[in-house]
Amino acid sequence: MKYSDADVSAVENLYAPTDGKAVKLLSSSSAALYFEWESALVADGERPNMKLFLIS
Repeated sequence: MKYSDADVSAVENLYAPTDGKAVKLLSSSSAALYFEWESALVADGERPNMKLFLIS
């Protein structure tokens, strides 16, 4: 597989939690928070791989 650096569009819209809303991250095994954002587009037609890391 040959790697090429494709152009990826910026994500402009955050759907959840509500954009601009402050959230409190809890240190608990039962804590959960759902995030949803607009899809990014890649010039080569593939889906981008996104990872989100939250550190408190």
